[in-house]
Amino acid sequence: KTDHTRVYGCQATVYMFARVNEDSDPKTIQLMAEADAAIVNGLIAILTRVYNGRTPQEILAFDVESLLEKLDLEKQLSPTRRNGLYEMVKRVRAMAERYLENAK
Repeated sequence: KTDHTRVYGCQATVYMFARVNEDSDPKTIQLMAEADAAIVNGLIAILTRVYNGRTPQEILAFDVESLLEKLDLEKQLSPTRRNGLYEMVKRVRAMAERYLENAK
């Protein structure tokens, strides 16, 4: 838990880290995150279910907005929780993009 792994923009304190599973072919991402609020840990559980074990390309191609719409989270979350959720999604996507840049 460092400033580097903290996700800012969330109402709760959230730390998120991703590592590359070097043993898989193609290489996949393993997401780890934790928050100090139960509801945010539930949102993290959804994101890890969606993103863990996927390649960076799959992460970037995944339509998370469509999934969140199907789950009706837009109506269930306060604006600050929604903002935090989208900050976490942006962080995951940025990690995938960074991996692809470094792999060149």
